[in-house]
Amino acid sequence: MYKDVANNTGLFQIKSPDAFLPKPSDQDYSNGFIRRYFIRKSNDLNAFIYEVSKDTIVKYEKISFWKSTSIKWKLVGTKEEVTESNRKAIAFVSKEFPTLALYIPNLTQFYRTKD
Repeated sequence: MYKDVANNTGLFQIKSPDAFLPKPSDQDYSNGFIRRYFIRKSNDLNAFIYEVSKDTIVKYEKISFWKSTSIKWKLVGTKEEVTESNRKAIAFVSKEFPTLALYIPNLTQFYRTKD
């Protein structure tokens, strides 16, 4: 049994997800927000956080080794409105993802003023 495991360690490795940086579209800016997706190892609250695509999160949500969340990220408004909305979005998931604020320090990332 041990030899089988030792000779096939690749079968037991957990692949880290590919990192993803969203690129808001014109439609996203019209809507005023995007949905951002994050995962981390489920057994460590302070584990490295990965931002992933919607397609990727669907795959990883099914694996109990990973914990996932998403936030509604405001894109448009005054700088103060966007900052406050995004701060609240991060705070809302901070119990399960306490280091997310460190991962996204720029609360006005992707920000545009209202036309």
